[in-house]
Amino acid sequence: MLINYIKSVIYSLLKFTKILPFFNALSVMKILEIDFGHFLSSYHLKPINNKLEAIPWFTYPSIEYLNAMDLSQKSVFEYGSGNSTIYWTKRAKYVTSVESNKNWYDYIKGLLKRTRYILETNKQNYINSIKKTGKKFDLIIVDGDYRDECVKVAINYLKNGGFIILDNSDWFQKSSKFLTNNNLIEINFNGFAPSNHYTSTTSFYLTRDFVYKRLNKNKLTHIGGITPNVSKM
Repeated sequence: MLINYIKSVIYSLLKFTKILPFFNALSVMKILEIDFGHFLSSYHLKPINNKLEAIPWFTYPSIEYLNAMDLSQKSVFEYGSGNSTIYWTKRAKYVTSVESNKNWYDYIKGLLKRTRYILETNKQNYINSIKKTGKKFDLIIVDGDYRDECVKVAINYLKNGGFIILDNSDWFQKSSKFLTNNNLIEINFNGFAPSNHYTSTTSFYLTRDFVYKRLNKNKLTHIGGITPNVSKM
């Protein structure tokens, strides 16, 4: 009770002295730059969290959503590789990723374990690489080259109950429209992403029978949240 009273007094003083907007701005900056790891991502020029762990180059709201999902028994196919591939490898049962850039492929390959990693420098081979697996996937990420073409192939290899992630969907509106026109449910996560100084959109496209387990609540964390005073609710 005493702590809550002290917080209330401090808040009132900040509000009365017109310092509150500056305090709020610093609090927001602290959450984004330190808690989410935006500063570290900018410093190291790669998407990482505040523990220096690899994360996808998606918007932070979408990463928060993914972090709450149990993907341990799920299969993943990824157009476009990077730190996200390392992230999926640690979270999913098995991962297949395709890359078109030879230099980037050579760099990422040395960081991966338990991943089928494919190099396809030819455009059509890259787009159709998912066909060659002979499988369908629980999760398909379209975050590399030729996105408008890739989504048209990817949708045929999505399992019932699965979903597609299209990053930068605000830039690829043709791809977004194609997926929604094919009876997928669109969920947009707009916000800041690692190291970027602007907002963007990462979109999830869910099948109509989409069902995923959540991780054990004891393993979940919500960055920047404030625990409510349950006794007053």
